[in-house]
Amino acid sequence: MNKENTTSKPKMKLWIKIVIITLSALILIGALTGGYFLYKYLFPTDKELLVMAHKNTINDSKKQEEPETFANTTDIYFEADGEFTTQKSVDMITSIAFSTKTTKLSDEKSKYDLTVRFMGNDFITSHSVKDGDTEVLTVPQLIDQSFGADSWEDVLSMLLGSEQSDDTELFKSVDKKKLKKYFEDYFKDIYNRIPDKDITSVKEGTVKTVILKTDMNRALYETLTKVKNDKDFRDFLYIQLEGATGDFNRKYPYAGTLIVMPEKEKFDADYEKSIDDFIKKTENSQIVLVAQISNDRRIISETVTVESKGEVQYFISYSKDGFKYVEYDGENVAFAYEKQIIQNETQTSEKTIISFDINDMTKEKVEGQKNIHLIIDSKTDTNVTDTVELPKEYTDIRTMTDAEKQAIIPVVNKNFTALLTTLTLEIFSYIK
Repeated sequence: MNKENTTSKPKMKLWIKIVIITLSALILIGALTGGYFLYKYLFPTDKELLVMAHKNTINDSKKQEEPETFANTTDIYFEADGEFTTQKSVDMITSIAFSTKTTKLSDEKSKYDLTVRFMGNDFITSHSVKDGDTEVLTVPQLIDQSFGADSWEDVLSMLLGSEQSDDTELFKSVDKKKLKKYFEDYFKDIYNRIPDKDITSVKEGTVKTVILKTDMNRALYETLTKVKNDKDFRDFLYIQLEGATGDFNRKYPYAGTLIVMPEKEKFDADYEKSIDDFIKKTENSQIVLVAQISNDRRIISETVTVESKGEVQYFISYSKDGFKYVEYDGENVAFAYEKQIIQNETQTSEKTIISFDINDMTKEKVEGQKNIHLIIDSKTDTNVTDTVELPKEYTDIRTMTDAEKQAIIPVVNKNFTALLTTLTLEIFSYIK
């Protein structure tokens, strides 16, 4: 008869007990941790709810996609008011207008019209049509022919004698992930500096109104000083700006020097000055944020006011009906951006008004303001009944020789120079 191993059993029981206790502890810790985060999610503080609602609202806006089929008309024009020196200058500015019409039936079929008006005349008109892998562009003021290619950008590059555009995506060179990380870190820094007691709330039905009222200097000064002194962040921003500029110039080579990179020294100086100016302007300011938040944690409406000694410096408002931003210089509006939105089942109307005071930009200053308003009036309808067809006659630049392309450039240059000459003469006739 074999003798039992009396020493192994207690050891085995001990190990089993240790394993059970360890697993139980891990499960308990997991349950407590998960329970904590679940509790925080279900019952956030007003401060946490404010962040959640903004994050959800922003994510919702990112998910909005362009409709597959639509017709859009957009009118862009200027208005002016205030103490301008001469009525002629006002008339000249307000005579500038742009009109566009876009029809999209699918990714393969679309058309686009552009008209630029100046002092009562159509300065430039263009028409492009896309059908399949061909897009045809017509600009009669440059040349009395239509040309087709993979895209209208390729045609315009050929007409203006610039390098052919490529399929570079705008902001492709920007490190969005790292940029987002920088902003998140600085936002957390500001978030942690706002005391919980500075945020209160009132609930009525399914809507909760959260009110943040805090000292601007206390909330922002330390963080903005960090941003100003963060050389790595400043250099990173410059590199991203370089990349974005390069993307633009590769995609639109015919735009020439429309976007010019500043020298690094100037960028650094402007970077620091803009932060210093903002700190100085808001050193004795208070910020008041009032947000209405729905049950599903989305922003219904929101206003943000920054004021000092009863004088408003900045004002922001947001709702489904639009957005508004106003920057004040004393009692005057220095800059304003306002977007009004009206929607129904198939139609969306958007009116954007960008206003700025140009008094300080002119030689002759006046006591009041010189306001210029850029107005963008856009209407989109998804209920489209239209047709898209390529012109019967056009030249496909993909089959042209280099010599044939080069022969067109002098004709375009001559017509373009004539356009600019006419424009210059009309301007001189107005300002005499």
